[in-house]
Amino acid sequence: MKTVIRVGTYPTSIYKSMGTNSYMISGMDSIKTIFVSPKYEGNPFPKKKNTTLLTIPFLIKPSPSGIKKIPHEIKRLVKISTFSTRVIWLILKERPEIVHIHSPMFFLIAVFARLKGARCYITYHGNEHEKIYNNKILGTIFNSVFFKTFSLSSDILKYGKVFSNYRDKFVPIDNAVDSNVFFDKKIKRKKVILAVGRLEDQKDYPTLINAFAAVLQQNPDYKLNIVGSGQLEKSIRQQAIDLGIMNSVKLLGQVSQDDLPYIYNESDIFVMSSLWEGFPKVLLEAIACGCKVVSTRVDSAPRVLGSTYPFLVNPGDHLDLFQKINSIIIDDKNIKFQYKEILNRYSWDEVRLFMEKEYNS
Repeated sequence: MKTVIRVGTYPTSIYKSMGTNSYMISGMDSIKTIFVSPKYEGNPFPKKKNTTLLTIPFLIKPSPSGIKKIPHEIKRLVKISTFSTRVIWLILKERPEIVHIHSPMFFLIAVFARLKGARCYITYHGNEHEKIYNNKILGTIFNSVFFKTFSLSSDILKYGKVFSNYRDKFVPIDNAVDSNVFFDKKIKRKKVILAVGRLEDQKDYPTLINAFAAVLQQNPDYKLNIVGSGQLEKSIRQQAIDLGIMNSVKLLGQVSQDDLPYIYNESDIFVMSSLWEGFPKVLLEAIACGCKVVSTRVDSAPRVLGSTYPFLVNPGDHLDLFQKINSIIIDDKNIKFQYKEILNRYSWDEVRLFMEKEYNS
């Protein structure tokens, strides 16, 4: 049985949605997994089959702005160095055949493991790969270390053209959804348009608010609920006030992962207005809970929904978003059948089996 040291975030009772992919692909029949994670508050999720867990103290507070950012980043660098040293000692002790990191900040761990003869992998869960592979020198260094480069974003494939000698290294991988948590409860739905995600530039809520204002003119009984918190809360609220639609917009703030499935189930339509994404798991969650879905045409969204899905939207185009939301209210074009196919295609068993085959190749 091969041993893999997996370095990434491990979900806990408080941070349930963090590290889902790296957690769910553990528990392989033919692979022993040593999971090394920064220590987060809450009780760790139950360990998967053939998996042991090591948590190491880490700086997990978000970086502040202004002059306070400097000492924070210095402290963070020290914590990364200490964390990496602990994992390097573990590599010397366990001598794993495989080391798989789930963030480029653990790059030095992979370099050491590569020098010791281990096969190394990296998975990008967001768009951090862009900063690396848009730099030819840095990208070449990373490519020389990793046997395969995985990403939840289909955008990773374009770097196979930039680094032609490493074309086969770049592989998009899938997320999935836990059908025991996210499922259609068959309750009566409200005329609610739902959005889920932190209130940051990436999610482009200003475009969604503008589109919803137009939707209200033809569908005055609909409401817009937004789940999430972030630095743009005040500006989003003010935009809704300026447009005279605040009575129809509700900012729900951060909600627990236990409550989120119920919020999906009460909603009629789910909208993802993002300007960029990795693999948008929220689309699968919404579909599994019975929502109709409108999404911007970004990264892996067309891969999930299908390139011909009729309710894909041009990013940042509030008129296109309004038209697609209005259309799905009037006529859903029998998309429920498509949704069943999508959910069958994206399962954690398939994702885990894919990775297990890769490790044993």
